[in-house]
Amino acid sequence: MSNLTEAPRPSLLSDQSLSVVEATAPVVAAHADEITAHFYPRMFAARPELLRVFNQGNQATGEQSKALAGSVVAYAVQLIDPKAPSFDHVMRRIAYKHVSLGIRPEQYTIVGENLLASVAEVLGDAVTPELAAAYTARLSDRPEVAELVRYEIGPSVGAHTGAGTVGACFFPVAP
Repeated sequence: MSNLTEAPRPSLLSDQSLSVVEATAPVVAAHADEITAHFYPRMFAARPELLRVFNQGNQATGEQSKALAGSVVAYAVQLIDPKAPSFDHVMRRIAYKHVSLGIRPEQYTIVGENLLASVAEVLGDAVTPELAAAYTARLSDRPEVAELVRYEIGPSVGAHTGAGTVGACFFPVAP
């Protein structure tokens, strides 16, 4: 069934976080390209071992940064608009890619921390404690990709995703 005929999804945010994300999503969207262009050099400087995980051709052309910016904006829209098109196909694509690369759970923490730090560094004072808490809370509680990898995609491609091995989740960030 297409998302156009489905009932609207309930919000994935608490009422308080929803109001903060609604108020700030336009600012994040307006600066998404700048945020993600800042993010990758920041993360690679802090964690050069992650260079091997990311396609350096896509890094050189800016394609990876643009793809992440588009995903961040689409994700924010889905968080605040229950009638927005489903983000599920994007999560599924990310999950398949991450299974193929052997992404480990701790790498999502690194990505999440650096992405939120990049938002704060690019937007400066626009990132209030409430905004940081709202995005951190949602990013910390996004199990859909983990569930896809662990129970559906991983087993179907023969990836072992049990405890202590390859698995995935969506950018968990320590509160």
